Amino acid sequence: MLRQWDDEIPGAHIVYADLLCPWLERLLESPDSYENELRRAFAVLEKLVSEGSQGVRDVVGASVCEVLAAENMLDRARAFMGPATHQLCDQP
Repeated sequence: MLRQWDDEIPGAHIVYADLLCPWLERLLESPDSYENELRRAFAVLEKLVSEGSQGVRDVVGASVCEVLAAENMLDRARAFMGPATHQLCDQP
């Protein structure tokens, strides 16, 4: 996927929405248990949301929370989220 960008560097929204979210969705939909991977991924997101700038929180909100909600994955993902990520994803 990154090859299509040639010399350009994709923005954070593209990386999260086009790379991270599809991976999270595959793990969340899998009949196998990927609990450890999901916990680690959402722990990183929790750190970004709780310690990052407003711009970082905006990226996670728009590029992760909204994408997971649109794909009907948000309820399943909540089991792996920390409190700051929960709160962010609950905002209208």
